[in-house]
Amino acid sequence: MGKVRYAIVLVLAVCYFLPKPDCLFYPEWPGHLLHHFYHANVFHFAVNALAVWTVFDPRTRPERWLLPVAFVIASVSYCAAIKPTIGFSNVLFAVAGLRSPSFKSAWWRSRNALVFIGMMLLMFFLPMFSATTHLVSFTLGVGVAALVRLNKSLDDDTRRAKGGR
Repeated sequence: MGKVRYAIVLVLAVCYFLPKPDCLFYPEWPGHLLHHFYHANVFHFAVNALAVWTVFDPRTRPERWLLPVAFVIASVSYCAAIKPTIGFSNVLFAVAGLRSPSFKSAWWRSRNALVFIGMMLLMFFLPMFSATTHLVSFTLGVGVAALVRLNKSLDDDTRRAKGGR
């Protein structure tokens, strides 16, 4: 995953200097797929690049399916956009959801989780953030993570029922 973060930041940097295509400002499919790569200003780009650098740290779990699934989730979340949205943060929120633990985990009651969820809810009162798409991306990520855990649990139960370990 170490090389992935270099690639993502490089692509985001190149796109930052390219003119924004018109499809970003209309609810059409090219915009659903492209809006992740463009940023409103250098501060927006820098914050997302820093978040990419942190989220895709090679010391974290290097699941290869994480980025493509997060990209799809973030692209689908664009359907919930109230206004045109740009930036890579929806992908990052989907990754956060995909990495979330079981609802039984103490993580959900931890200070970090409560601050994260509180900040996400606070975004609803700040019009410059697309709180809806961020919340949808995170929630869909949590849902997919729960389904992956359920599938793994069912696979483990099936294997044990057949006499495996």
